[in-house]
Amino acid sequence: MTTPAWSGRRAQAAVAWCKANLGYTCWLCGHEIPDWDYTVDHVIERKRRPDLMWVKSNWRPAHGRKHPEFGCPGNYGRSGRKQSAVKTWTAPGW
Repeated sequence: MTTPAWSGRRAQAAVAWCKANLGYTCWLCGHEIPDWDYTVDHVIERKRRPDLMWVKSNWRPAHGRKHPEFGCPGNYGRSGRKQSAVKTWTAPGW
């Protein structure tokens, strides 16, 4: 069984549900989200757990775009970022 894509009327209904039940405070930065920038983010990313895509307890309101003034990565850029690798440095001869 495949999980339906995050698009169309189901996604619009998810946005409406979040606005009504979770409000307009971004869970990533804690600042108010204007209506034009409102998105539904997934606590556990869709690519990691597609089976949780339509589970309401996995949804949170978030800014769509990045807001550096708030320190907010925004929903659209969050999942595309690669995890930074821990780099170590050693001096030659140690």
